[in-house]
Amino acid sequence: MNVPNIDALIARIKAEAASQTEAQAELQTTAQAAGAEFVQLPPVRLPRAAAPRNPRDRLYGTTDDAFVDEVYRLMLGRDADPAGMRNYLDRLEAGEPRLAIAARLRLSGEGRARKRWMPGLGMAIGLVLAQRVLDRLRLGRIPAWLLRRLDRRCAARAGAEGLPLAVSELRHATQKGFASWHHALQSLSSLTLRHERALQAVQARVTTLEADLAVAREDARYLREVASRQGGGAPAPMAPPLLAPDLIDAYYVAFEDANRGSREDIRAKLAVYDDWLDQVASAGGTVADIGCGRGEWLQLLGERGIAARGVDTNPVMVDLCRAQGLNAETGDAVGWLRAQPDASLAGITAFHVIEHLPFEYLYAMVVEARRVLVPGGRLLFETPNPENLLVGSHTFYHDFSHRNPVTPAAIRFLLSYHGFGDIGFVRSSPYPAEARVPGDDPLTERVNGHLCGPQDYAVIARKPAPAAATASGAQA
Repeated sequence: MNVPNIDALIARIKAEAASQTEAQAELQTTAQAAGAEFVQLPPVRLPRAAAPRNPRDRLYGTTDDAFVDEVYRLMLGRDADPAGMRNYLDRLEAGEPRLAIAARLRLSGEGRARKRWMPGLGMAIGLVLAQRVLDRLRLGRIPAWLLRRLDRRCAARAGAEGLPLAVSELRHATQKGFASWHHALQSLSSLTLRHERALQAVQARVTTLEADLAVAREDARYLREVASRQGGGAPAPMAPPLLAPDLIDAYYVAFEDANRGSREDIRAKLAVYDDWLDQVASAGGTVADIGCGRGEWLQLLGERGIAARGVDTNPVMVDLCRAQGLNAETGDAVGWLRAQPDASLAGITAFHVIEHLPFEYLYAMVVEARRVLVPGGRLLFETPNPENLLVGSHTFYHDFSHRNPVTPAAIRFLLSYHGFGDIGFVRSSPYPAEARVPGDDPLTERVNGHLCGPQDYAVIARKPAPAAATASGAQA
């Protein structure tokens, strides 16, 4: 027989009653302070938006129509005429930079007569004149490219200074929004005060419910006794608490010692990543090893002259690393990565970790890894290889904490989805030759490939470097 949890229900109602009492007291205080049934809210006032210090900045952060009117006012001292508006809107749609349009207006007859000027216009005028000359030699693309680059720099500078024109428009819109809500807020405050008496009635009703639930609690006690007698004895005892975490941690240290092999065996297996280590060592920076375990990889990184940090959820493993003088700390992968600054690591590795993770956690781990890697930073995840049928159907499940095998195709797509490039695989640890089925025909080879092939694989990938850095590296 299922008996409702009356104690929890009573606790929730008491908490609700307490919160309503606090709200009622706050309303009474507000009413006393107001001295009436209507609270007068202060008028909304916003500070004036500062005008841009550089007139050139007024060319950015607006729509194309507003820009054409603004550049006409800056260069010619008037609004744009319909023909000029159409002409320059067409030029903008064709990709002409805004600074180039300002230069063309300044070079016009009316612009020369007005003699208006602003910082940065001289270079733009020079590039426009150069484009006119070089267009005859079919070399106009060079000054056009420089104009676009100058325009982007000016736009970025205007954005860095706060886009004052956009701020001014936002200020105006916010002012109107506050004005429209002002009367509604006053009405709402009046309505709240008028409902004070209704809240008092609710408080009285809650008191009555508490008394009724006290009776229901006694009834529930009686029902428990009846259910116990019908079951022929006392209610079943509660399930024992879970094991202490340190017991599980110690178990997995022993499990690794028994199943992963000696440190020498692990070091020999890690030799397949010598090229990866050479690339990271030449680039410099720090490598973080997620799930560092007993520290074999951290030790190898140190021997290669690579700064390394380890993190593991198992404090026993972390203590083993620290006893060897290795830099390791206790923590979970996503939590630790989220605490790291952007672009702070040259590499991130995880050996036999991702097969333990729920997909949502693995997804978050990849997101954070991309954030903390420097441009060009490298990733390496090793995991059991489900392409080997014996691994995917049998040996994978030796570890009780394994969730599911991760296929190469799945991890490739996840990494490419988050923008990683240069994705490749290193397959390692095949079964020994004596385990292979004898024969050299194609069918036997295929069977051996599925049953005796590599037991592990690693996916390697890189965070893309910015295009500008790649181009400069190629020129060098």
